[in-house]
Amino acid sequence: MSTSNHNVKKYLDNVIAEIKEHFNKSKLNIDIFNPNIKLLIAPAILIDIAGMKAGEDDGTDRNCLNLEMSAFCVFKRGLVSNRFLYLVKEVAADLMGFIRDNNFNCSGWVELPNNMEANTIDFEVSGLFECIEVEWTQTIYLGESVWDSDGIIPEEVMISFVPEIGEAHKEGYECV
Repeated sequence: MSTSNHNVKKYLDNVIAEIKEHFNKSKLNIDIFNPNIKLLIAPAILIDIAGMKAGEDDGTDRNCLNLEMSAFCVFKRGLVSNRFLYLVKEVAADLMGFIRDNNFNCSGWVELPNNMEANTIDFEVSGLFECIEVEWTQTIYLGESVWDSDGIIPEEVMISFVPEIGEAHKEGYECV
């Protein structure tokens, strides 16, 4: 397990905290999704890491993961009216707009989201709820980079191949 403070739990905690802050004036219950839930306090936005895939190596020796995220926007079914049906969609749209350009205070180790979409789903908790699932993929990098950010970053990198290397062959180097 990484000793870095860049980890899945910190990312998920930040996602929930940022979404709570964004919806702070609403009466939404914002929490981690529990698939074994027996009693749901709605309206709610329930956050889940639905899946993970290994990501591309970025050359820093960090563990790259593409997290498949879900946010379930859940409302109790009440009087079926156009206003109620669109309220769920309004919350989902607001959430998508908030998530779109957000790395959730994890700059440097969490990329901006992509592959966002929202769909109405059957929410299997007693059938009393309307739910729109907002999905996105977000790439995170776990662990510390092998690169020291305090060094001098070269402006020009030169290359040559053995045996034409060293000071005697300086003029034969190519800029990359």
